[in-house]
Amino acid sequence: VSSVTLNKTALSLTKGGTDTLTASVLPAEATEKTVTWSVSPENVVTLSGTIGSSVTVTAAAVGECTITAAVGGKTVTCVVNVVEAS
Repeated sequence: VSSVTLNKTALSLTKGGTDTLTASVLPAEATEKTVTWSVSPENVVTLSGTIGSSVTVTAAAVGECTITAAVGGKTVTCVVNVVEAS
């Protein structure tokens, strides 16, 4: 794996809102393509569908967190900001 990228590096959600993050692994012929997803702190958003290159992000609490996608020793992050629904 030479690199991993995300379709978004920053995300703004209202509490209860959802969005999808997708990781791309390069080169295309890389043998290791299993993406490991994590979030810190864990209470701001929940991740579902974490097996594969895409993950659904659901805003659970107001605050900020960082989602990390890791594959083949490479990582990329997305900062998520969750605000109260108006």
